[in-house]
Amino acid sequence: MIPAPEDIEPPESFKPEIARDSTIFDGKWFLVFATQDKASGVDHYEILETRSGIVGTWIKRQGTWMKAESPYVLQDQNLRSWIYVKALDKTGNERIAVVKPRYPLKWYERWEIWIIIVLGLVIAYAVYKATRSKRQGARK
Repeated sequence: MIPAPEDIEPPESFKPEIARDSTIFDGKWFLVFATQDKASGVDHYEILETRSGIVGTWIKRQGTWMKAESPYVLQDQNLRSWIYVKALDKTGNERIAVVKPRYPLKWYERWEIWIIIVLGLVIAYAVYKATRSKRQGARK
């Protein structure tokens, strides 16, 4: 008997879509998604909704991934979050699809920007105080 080939390929690429229909989910926004894995088959999907756009392998450790089925009612009904859908096959291979926010946060609504601004102001103030005290010391 010939052994089955090992499945090292992730599920096929897919593109989740956001939709809304007044006749289902009380008119709430929902996500539909599907893909295939020809080797071992798709085991399940997981979803992560976050206000931060995350890239690379860091995304796999971020937030709480929730097991989900299509269609999935979105938690963020304002459509301001990044949505990540992970398809896992029966051998553990995974593929992640990304849906960008339909209405992204404005720059002033992002806490990361405010941290950068505050840190910049603190650094500018420290530099100002340091140069001022050097000038006063040179005058004495």
